[in-house]
Amino acid sequence: QQPQQQQHYRPQQIQRQQHHHQQRYDSTSSISLSSDGCGEIKLVYWNATTRRMYRVQAMANPISSLTTCGALVDDPRVCHVALKVPVTTPMPVGSLVTMSPRAFATDHPIPSFYKGVVLVFNSTRVTIRRVQVYGAADMVFLENLGGGGHRYDGCTVDRRAAAVAATGTDNTLETATKGASPARFSNQSPSSLALPPGYGEGRLLAANLDGFHSFSVEQGPTLENSRFAFLADDFLNVHNRLLPVASGLESLVVMREGSKRTTENKSSSSTRSAHTNASTRNASTRMTNTLITNANANVLQGTIHVLDPGDVLGHALPSCVHSSACVMSTSTTYTISQVRLGDVFRLHSANATHGLLGTLEVTGPPVLVARGSASVTPAVPAPLSDRIQPETETLWSVPVKTVLAHANAVSQEQLGKGPLPLPVSAGAASVSPGPYEVLVQFDRLSSFGAVVRNNEFSDSYDNAARIAASGTTLHNNTFSRCADGVHVSADVAYSFLEGSLGLQNITIVNNTFSDVLGCGRKIASFCTHTCTNMSCVLANVDPELASQVHAFDNRVVATSNINSNTDTIAPSMPAAPQRPLVGINYFAGWWQGAGDKWYDPQNRSLDWRPLYPERIPLLGEYNTPTTMDAEILAASAAGVDFFQILWYDPYPERAPNAWQLNRGVTNFMRSPNSGKMKFFIEFCNSAPFAVHNASEWERIVVSNWLPALRHPSYLRVGGALVFKVINAGQFLVQCNHNRTLVEQRWAYFRSVVRQAGLGEVTLGAGMAARDLTVASYFGDCYNWTGLYGTVDHDDPAYKGEVLPWRNESDYVRAWRLKHEAAHGLPFVPLVVSGWDPRPWHEPRASFAFPTHAEWEAELLLVQAQLANTSSPGYNFGFPLPGGGYTPAFNIYAWNEFGEGGIMAPTKGWGTSRLDTIKAVFG
Repeated sequence: QQPQQQQHYRPQQIQRQQHHHQQRYDSTSSISLSSDGCGEIKLVYWNATTRRMYRVQAMANPISSLTTCGALVDDPRVCHVALKVPVTTPMPVGSLVTMSPRAFATDHPIPSFYKGVVLVFNSTRVTIRRVQVYGAADMVFLENLGGGGHRYDGCTVDRRAAAVAATGTDNTLETATKGASPARFSNQSPSSLALPPGYGEGRLLAANLDGFHSFSVEQGPTLENSRFAFLADDFLNVHNRLLPVASGLESLVVMREGSKRTTENKSSSSTRSAHTNASTRNASTRMTNTLITNANANVLQGTIHVLDPGDVLGHALPSCVHSSACVMSTSTTYTISQVRLGDVFRLHSANATHGLLGTLEVTGPPVLVARGSASVTPAVPAPLSDRIQPETETLWSVPVKTVLAHANAVSQEQLGKGPLPLPVSAGAASVSPGPYEVLVQFDRLSSFGAVVRNNEFSDSYDNAARIAASGTTLHNNTFSRCADGVHVSADVAYSFLEGSLGLQNITIVNNTFSDVLGCGRKIASFCTHTCTNMSCVLANVDPELASQVHAFDNRVVATSNINSNTDTIAPSMPAAPQRPLVGINYFAGWWQGAGDKWYDPQNRSLDWRPLYPERIPLLGEYNTPTTMDAEILAASAAGVDFFQILWYDPYPERAPNAWQLNRGVTNFMRSPNSGKMKFFIEFCNSAPFAVHNASEWERIVVSNWLPALRHPSYLRVGGALVFKVINAGQFLVQCNHNRTLVEQRWAYFRSVVRQAGLGEVTLGAGMAARDLTVASYFGDCYNWTGLYGTVDHDDPAYKGEVLPWRNESDYVRAWRLKHEAAHGLPFVPLVVSGWDPRPWHEPRASFAFPTHAEWEAELLLVQAQLANTSSPGYNFGFPLPGGGYTPAFNIYAWNEFGEGGIMAPTKGWGTSRLDTIKAVFG
């Protein structure tokens, strides 16, 4: 891959010649690359026999100059290349070499390095299938801005397996010089320059930049069933754009804001019953995505100035190359231009710790203040200024506000009387950051929830992956022969302005890493150490992020010689973990007449369905036998294994038509489709459905539960019938705090089941999420624990507020992990599909429904956690009689339409929730 005979490299010519390797540079002039704006030309050495990259070479050694060809050796084909980072390990004589430029790149990587052969820009849910790329001088697949959620399926980035570069009968190579006749060179060489067999046959390099690069989209991508090979950079890079704050933080003025509801940093939990919950307050603090104040709150407000260097260099470039007019093409993209009212900026320190300083809420549209480095004030300091293209540098003013924490509250006399330092979390000291010492983290465009699965990645000049987006999942991929492992780090936060900062929930499960070099963050150039464990693969995970990286059931393989002439085939993937049982909670509370829950509980004449039409079920709006028939078909077809059906004590009837709450069990048992899946009873003992006395208990066991337990579709695990009480703590209270009575009642239940010839029962104790003492507190009568549902911000102060889904998701995930390590009883983990009880006016927070990417990420994470059987203290699933577990989890809920727990097909979501279960679990 050699340039044409020109005084300077010109990218349009380089692009034309890209990857026609082993052509001779036929020039008699010297070429300097230090000042002509050519950003990076990578040099890679290749084993002439295996045609693979040599591993012991610096992974960042672009060339800096070319001397006159033929000057030092009397052969015009011999050229001398100077490298910016010399190769300290000599390469064998006869090695092949590629020199590959970044097309249109300059000495300033931001944004000139960001161009895509396939660019998906400012779009939502684009699907790209079976696109094959054989030669790329830019990033191959690049996505930027917009709703995201794109899917790339069955794509290929690879050199052609049988490309023919030779032309003519004498197997000569041919190249064209602009304006000149083709020059021909024979493979027959003088003895002083012997060429290896196969010289000139086929390509070596497929792409010289990242194979897949996603940043600043709302939802991360799904990349699946694809192959990426022979790249001169990372396989994967997912992140967002960090924006330095130029000024304004020191000038925010304290004002008094009008009456609004307060959002404190709090979290809580509840035990879900039919419609009653016990609330608790978690004293820990954490940020939310919504800034709300009360009538007495002090608020900092004003305008800050944010630097945006540009995202993607304009693709619609004219014939010129590096002039200002070209670089400043109007198609250059800017993240800040997508900011809208109500967006939240998280402010992080630009120093090595990248600590969270606080949050700001955008109160108006951003305004372009200056364009070009000469106009931006204060001036950007080095080394950041050396990284940003001067012509694309822009400064924007953004109106913002933030709530003052109590520790930073000010007196009435100070309101509106001058600048104050930026507040941070309650109790922390205030800061007065200087220009460009704070980075803006813009969460809405953070590529959240990327899914990379079932792909093959091989032969990279750089890392296996750079992950800087929360919720990213790497699942069932093969990574072979790359220069370093998976980076989950802020190491390029300032040099490339790539985030996110404050990462959460990175899942790496069931992947194979073969011949991955473990250079780690302390190696300046290259190394020869091949990873043999995941600690090596994850050597570039920042220590403060280690708890957010969930890696298990991965396989790491190393061959004996990383530069061997014998190619090593990565071993087959380990056996897939056992598929977990997938259950969904079922609430049969939908009937016509008195107690019709489609009507507003505060105004019985108001049907709330027109206000929330997306929740209207497609299979039936009431719990009739016909509805159940259709529901079983839909659920079983999606891979749902069982319904966990609520059952209520009907003796006596507690409310008009309350007996119909138990039609879920009877409709399932009578359905002709009942053989397609399983069910079990979850006894809902929440008030007012307490059992009053022993005779009532015996009647329930014999007359109601025993017939259900006899049904052939009743769920058994390890031969035992599965049964659960929704609130074991309340059951103890209802037994007058008499543990002996609790044990007697469950002993009677078990004895009746045994006497009926049905065998043993595995009994589950329902509880609040924060109750971690079930094993010791409730005695030995329970075999496992579980939750019906749990809600973050379970507090009347949040009534009517719709918070980001991530708040609820993070809350459920955190408590799930705590239960794994908390007590000896097995725990059946919970996944929440949604929570928004506004139709029923419940006094607690609501949450935005998860997007498709977020819902898929929920399922992939619980799948990974259930598969991690080697984890110390693992106890997820139903217990087996002889020890061990049947992995299982339950989803809240099938048909809690009033509360927002919805898995049934509806007008708003169709079958998409169920389709995702099928896609993840089969």
